[in-house]
Amino acid sequence: MPASTKDLIGAVKKGDRAAVRRLVQNGVDPNGSDGDGMTVLMWAAKKGGRQLAAMLLKLGANLNTRDRQGQTALHHAVAGKHRLMIRTLASAGADLDPKDRDDCTPFDLAALAEDFATAKELMNLGAKGAAPDAGIISISQWRQGLEYLPIQEAIDLLVLRLSDLTEHNPWGERGHLHVSFQLAAEDAKPTRAGIRKKAFSKKKRTMVIQVAVPQSLAKKRPVEFLLNSIQKAVDLAEPVFKRAKIEFSGSPIREHLQAIELMKNWEFPDFRE
Repeated sequence: MPASTKDLIGAVKKGDRAAVRRLVQNGVDPNGSDGDGMTVLMWAAKKGGRQLAAMLLKLGANLNTRDRQGQTALHHAVAGKHRLMIRTLASAGADLDPKDRDDCTPFDLAALAEDFATAKELMNLGAKGAAPDAGIISISQWRQGLEYLPIQEAIDLLVLRLSDLTEHNPWGERGHLHVSFQLAAEDAKPTRAGIRKKAFSKKKRTMVIQVAVPQSLAKKRPVEFLLNSIQKAVDLAEPVFKRAKIEFSGSPIREHLQAIELMKNWEFPDFRE
């Protein structure tokens, strides 16, 4: 049975350079693709096989072919956070700003994934884009089988208010605090309310704090509880970032929270409990 594109892609997935070279020399198209339009080079980029990709390019692989999602090999290298592969493709002349069907360039993919190191690498290589700003704080909510409740509305409104915070954090080089409010179903096992879990990543410069919301507040708009929880999270985060020698200032957040607290009952009537 003659060798096929399927065999070639299989060899790429295994990282078998000798088999790849033999198959191409025996007539298998180095630009063949699978059912999703993924070419041999795209698979190499996805796997991070830099030497394999370089060999495929010498054997005639096309740098800028697109799959069914409109993505190129560079998109796949970015999705896999393979920065050495990105440099290999760029040095070979890859288009640095191709847009896929969602209108996303490789830079956009990296920025959306908050992979700022890869986004910065692309910009240094000449890709178009603006330095992504991670901000210094974000909040979210997690719920277990619940309909939309008043407290969820209050959290959504707080997200909007905190988005007005003017402190910037380009490239995520400063510390970022994320507060996640956990909402449990009424029939769920009771848990201790308040801050219950903390996670810190020095590499990502991020601290995540989970806050368990008491079931008694689920059908209310407990702004005091939410604001106090965020305040406590800031107090916990500051010394952690300081020990890690990561810049993080809680003062702007505290001032913003105080402004929300002062105005919540008349300027923001939607916050009334």
